Amino acid sequence: MDEFLTVLTAVLPVFGIMGVGLWLRRRDWLTADADASLMRVYVNLLIPSLIFGSVFGNAALRLPENLLLPPLAGFGMAAVGIVVARCFARMSGLNTQPEQRTFAFLAGIQNYAYLVIP
Repeated sequence: MDEFLTVLTAVLPVFGIMGVGLWLRRRDWLTADADASLMRVYVNLLIPSLIFGSVFGNAALRLPENLLLPPLAGFGMAAVGIVVARCFARMSGLNTQPEQRTFAFLAGIQNYAYLVIP
């Protein structure tokens, strides 16, 4: 039961922020025109802040094996995922090259950066 509460306390804030965003959108406080500026803040400020906060002072990054193997494994998994997804895109009836490439990219990277549900 303790594990469930740990996971719940980690996931609830994410869904809470999503709910607040939905509420703000329905009230027209956030319009479609605001999307571009919010995305710019997200990409140029919030994501770099998250990366800096996660990396700065992380003791695991002082070990040499943690500097090479995880990035290579992550790249390898994404590359294999894209290749496998590209094969499925051809079989699933996506006819044009842009459709197949888009499907392969979106399915291949496994959306690991946006929503983590344990």
